[in-house]
Amino acid sequence: MILVSVQYTDKDASIAANYNGGWGMHFYNLAEAKAFARSESDELPGASNRSAAICRVYNDGVLVEAWENGVNITP
Repeated sequence: MILVSVQYTDKDASIAANYNGGWGMHFYNLAEAKAFARSESDELPGASNRSAAICRVYNDGVLVEAWENGVNITP
C-alpha cells in the first residue's frame, strides 16, 4: 500500500497552535504519490507564512520520500 501523510505545523513555537494538523491519502501509483507529496508541500503564494507542510511517502510502511515546503528532506 502506498500512503502519503501530510502534516501541518506552526513555524513559530511561541504562538498558539493555530496551524497544526494532518491527514493521509492512499495511492495505487508510486510516481503519482511522489508528485502529490512534492506539490502539496509547496508554499502557496498569498498563503500564511506561519505554517509549514511536511509530506511523507510510504510504500508498504517504508519511507520513500519526505518533503518540507517544496524541499526534499528524505533522510
